[in-house]
Amino acid sequence: MAAVKARGECVAFTSGNQILLYDLFKGTRYVLHLPDSPNAKNTENSTEISSKNGDKNVDKGEKKQTTEKKTISTENGGPNRTLSFAFSESGRLFAVSDDHKQLHLYQKSDSEEGPTSWILLTSRSIVRRSSCVLFTRDENEIILGDKSGDVYKFSVKEPTEPGELMMGHLSVLLDMILVDNDRYLVTCDRDEKIRVSLFPNTYNIHCYCLGHTDFLTSLVYVPEAKVIISGGGDGTIRSWDLEGNPLHCLNHGVTLSAEENAKEINNTADSNVDSTTNSKNSSNTNNENSDNVASVKCMTFDPSSKILAVSFDQSTVLQLYKVETNDEQTFEIRVCDQRQLPTRSWGMQFLTNSRLLVLSPHQEGPVSLFDCSRPSDSAISPKISEQRLEQQPKLQEFLKAVNSEWSFFEPSLKTVSLISSLPKSKLDNMSDYLERKEQQIKKKFQPKGKRKNPDLEKSPGGRESSGKKAIKVDK
Repeated sequence: MAAVKARGECVAFTSGNQILLYDLFKGTRYVLHLPDSPNAKNTENSTEISSKNGDKNVDKGEKKQTTEKKTISTENGGPNRTLSFAFSESGRLFAVSDDHKQLHLYQKSDSEEGPTSWILLTSRSIVRRSSCVLFTRDENEIILGDKSGDVYKFSVKEPTEPGELMMGHLSVLLDMILVDNDRYLVTCDRDEKIRVSLFPNTYNIHCYCLGHTDFLTSLVYVPEAKVIISGGGDGTIRSWDLEGNPLHCLNHGVTLSAEENAKEINNTADSNVDSTTNSKNSSNTNNENSDNVASVKCMTFDPSSKILAVSFDQSTVLQLYKVETNDEQTFEIRVCDQRQLPTRSWGMQFLTNSRLLVLSPHQEGPVSLFDCSRPSDSAISPKISEQRLEQQPKLQEFLKAVNSEWSFFEPSLKTVSLISSLPKSKLDNMSDYLERKEQQIKKKFQPKGKRKNPDLEKSPGGRESSGKKAIKVDK
């Protein structure tokens, strides 16, 4: 699925195995192609050797096995795609993790006259496919979280060293942020937990933020108030202090339409392994999703205007929140504006001057730019309005250039969102257990008596007799 991230005047778009980097200040673009997996050539060579040897020394049955191995190696070395990426604090470093379990590090090379280019510094193997990646503030280390729940640390200065395991969750790790000048590492997973760990000694757990009732997809940090904002699949947006105490909770109120809810239930059912379990629990899943609550897909925060933008999975709604801290040190999040987009969004990111960039699968214009700055009158809340570009030629050129490259974003239409597979279908095994237990209790407290033999049948005279005929024996 396509995604977007920005740092300063540089914007990165990802789709498939390509990355599109725009420099808004210079008005230049640069396209990166993810390198192939280093194991791809080795697997191809190994299959060629085994097939050549197999023609001479093996029979027909073994030849079939070699052809099967050959198809499997081709599938594993298929087309690559970006899973997660991030800019460093200065914007000069760029980290990308791909579907071939590789972590790539690029460096920006600026020249005053020529265009901006990006140089590949290193490519390192990772244990499992990643779900999120970020840089430390000093840009000396890359922190990577994978889909098994583990977090690894990679050195920037020593690009040949492998990753070092730092900590682990018991579920899929979905997002992480470094807060309070890299003092804490905050991670969230599929099991409704937010963990705050000391950094870099992440084996020391500082606290947990507990309160969500479903998976968590996005974390945001408000540096001025030292507050963490979280959102996920339970229909709420919550805020926490760095000690794990809940500060504020609100329901975003965004629901899915009937068609969108049916698609989400089908995707949830398809993600389960046992089809019989899905048929038994379809009623339970429908009951759980009766409120049709949309899941939070992406949250981005603008520190200058203190505005929080929220987009939702399988929904075209875009919400704007105002983050406020009163004199009494009370934290509050309130809705400012809500807008209906032409299609659901792939991602969004705040640029400078409170400009909100939204990426969506819209062929006529995949990239939209909105002005979310607060008006001069402080009593008026910020609104989502179209960005005026009459006096901003660089932004005009940027939007015109990126919206003309629909062929770059088109391959992402076939990619299924990860969020659709996150809801859990709970198995109701208590009803069967209680029913069996009740039968055992009744059987235990039955009055004791002679047990009837099922082989005996009642005779016409009222006596019980066996169904077998008596055999006379001579003395």
